[in-house]
Amino acid sequence: MRFFRRPVSLLVVALVAAAPLAAGTFTASVDGFVGPGDPNMLVAIISTPNCTGGYGSVDVFYDLYALAVGEAGTYQVELLSSTGNTAFYLYENTFNPGAAADNCYAASNSGNPQVVSVQLNPGTQYFVAAIDDTFAQLGDSYTLSVEGPGPISLGDYVPPIIQEIPTLSTWSLGALGLALALLGLVLVRRRAVA
Repeated sequence: MRFFRRPVSLLVVALVAAAPLAAGTFTASVDGFVGPGDPNMLVAIISTPNCTGGYGSVDVFYDLYALAVGEAGTYQVELLSSTGNTAFYLYENTFNPGAAADNCYAASNSGNPQVVSVQLNPGTQYFVAAIDDTFAQLGDSYTLSVEGPGPISLGDYVPPIIQEIPTLSTWSLGALGLALALLGLVLVRRRAVA
């Protein structure tokens, strides 16, 4: 019996020590190029890790990515570019390029890579806008990555397609109601005669 105690004890210690490693971290990343041909917006002023709420005087090109997480926790958002002339904004719930500084959740424009650690929650839609952070706006290639304690969904944002549903106008509904009333009246009279 003593023969098995030592190996079992070592196995238990090894499993307990490895438990945090088994939980692990999750990572998602995308590669891109931001520059001419991309949409643009007025640059929002950044003081890493925050947006200040103000605007600069330059329109900047941006790429937009949808981000969602499967577990609450602290996540690291990182943007590594080939020249270091990029920055990123992180938005919560909505993104409006006409008001880029208004609902900015976090941002970074310092260093290469630019890094921000933020609290993210499941069930909340986040957006990451990678921007060309130069006056010349010639473009830059980059890798955007997110790492954290839960599953991560990161990909191109595809805006929903909003189609108008054909409906009858008020006059058409009135005419249809009148036609149905007349048809009902004719059917009632036929039954009464028969």
